[in-house]
Amino acid sequence: MKTISTIIIVTNKNDYFLAKICIASIRYYYNDIDIYLLKDNLNGNFSTRFVEKYFDIKILDIGIYKFGWCSAKIHLLLQNNLPDKYVLTLDSDI
Repeated sequence: MKTISTIIIVTNKNDYFLAKICIASIRYYYNDIDIYLLKDNLNGNFSTRFVEKYFDIKILDIGIYKFGWCSAKIHLLLQNNLPDKYVLTLDSDI
């Protein structure tokens, strides 16, 4: 059975407060899983230093910084350099 070892959370400035809750919940139950944050800066740049440091989160840089709505997930699907073969992608506002 294949297992997911990486979670990518897509967030923007307006729903980052929800991303923090999502990250804390994932980290509580799965403390050894890799979590990446894909930042959408369309609504403005925002700092993620707190979750990067406190929850050991990495920022996923795919070379695009402004997506809008669901296009971040589409761009993510087209990437060949994802951190892992089995990846779970979540919106921060799920």
